[in-house]
Parts: sequence; structure tokens; C-alpha cells
Amino acid sequence: MKHLIILVSLVLFSCSSVLSHRELISAVSDSIYMIRTQNEVGQFFYGTCFAYASKPIAIQDSMYLTYKTYFMTNAHNVEDIDTTKTTNVLYRPSESWRNIPDQLPEDKTLVYTIEAFDKELDIAIVSVISGYEIPVLELETDGFKQWDPVFSLGYPMSTGIAFSEGYVEHYIDHMGRWTVSAPITFGNSGGPVMSKDTGRVIGVTVSIAAINMGFSTAYIWHLHQIIPTTNVFPLLEEKGLK
Repeated sequence: MKHLIILVSLVLFSCSSVLSHRELISAVSDSIYMIRTQNEVGQFFYGTCFAYASKPIAIQDSMYLTYKTYFMTNAHNVEDIDTTKTTNVLYRPSESWRNIPDQLPEDKTLVYTIEAFDKELDIAIVSVISGYEIPVLELETDGFKQWDPVFSLGYPMSTGIAFSEGYVEHYIDHMGRWTVSAPITFGNSGGPVMSKDTGRVIGVTVSIAAINMGFSTAYIWHLHQIIPTTNVFPLLEEKGLK
């Protein structure tokens, strides 16, 4: 029930005062991880993911409580994965070793399994097994409105967690994507976009907004595209992962 604690704390703060960036990050960062994928030729790719559901499970011949936690991310973060590798992991970067991909401390990483993959929606669900409970974020079930205030969290450029804020802007395509004016950069893909009013996750970061100029691509750094969480619910229900 840790997601309820996170949600209630955010709502209480929003009713009484304005949370600082430091307080917002502190309230939710334990649920947000970097996801690292190694492809068949050995290249590493990085993105962001966040925990949205967790349950205790029984492990044969073990007396300790174990948890299975589900994380949401982008399909393009785990595409072309080499499933034979144990280097496909989730972790929370530390200042001392975040950029040394072949030297990550084993006790700080969680090997993940892909549970669901939708390339068109650009959403994937991965799971990890851990000996501790990972707090989860609450998904918005009622949608959102244009100009709602939001904040975005992720791990840009394989660095520490970064915060940005803005507003829901415009509906943009048949997949139900919207733009939000919270700046991001490469590595934020798969991170949560959260309502500043409710503390719930309203969408998943997909990409920086861009314009095809024919001979080049112009990135609009102050805008990015999101998939609303309400658009992901059919996939979660189909796979029994809600």
C-alpha cells in the first residue's frame, strides 16, 4: 500500500502548501529506476521505468518474504534485447558508478523479465523479483484535461534523476498521444508524467517532440510526447497485469 502513502502525502502537501522540487523528488523517486538493455552485439541502451504494482510471492524452500514488482516503460527501451544476458537490469544510479555499465554493483541491480510488449503503443511491462518491497506509484484512472499542471521524472543521459514541470498541451495523433511542456532529453523515455494536483501518474514519456525537416530532424526540447496511462489499461487487463 505504499503507493497510497505517496499519493496521500502529495495531496496533503498540495492542499496546504507548494511542494519544492526536492520534496517532490523525495516523495516518488524510490519508485523510479533506470532500465539498462544490452542487445545482441553488446551495446548498452538506457531509459527510465517506474513501479506501478507489487505483490508478495512465495519462493520454494525460502523462509523470507519476496516481492514481484511490475514496472512500466517504453517498448523501444527493451526492443532487440538479448534475453540470454543477465546485464539487462533495473537500478537506481549512484554518483560513484552510474556511468560504468560493466561495473554495476550486483546488490544494487535487479534483473528484469518482459511481461508485456506493445510496439505500436510503445509500452512494455517488465517485472523484477526482490527481497524487499519497492514502493509503487498510483496510475490515474480518470484521465486529465488540457492545461493540467504536471511534472516529469527520469534519468536523462544515463545520469541521476531529473525533474521538470509544465502543462498538458495538445492531443496529437491516433495513438492518443499528447504533448506536455515539461522539458526532457534522451534517457527520459519510459519515465512517469505525474499530476501536480493528484500525485497520480497521468502518462508515460515517449519521446521529445520533433519536426521532420526533410533533410534533418528539428527537436522541440521544451515539449515531449506522452502516452496516457488510461490508454495502457487495455494492455494491462489483457495480460492480467493491472
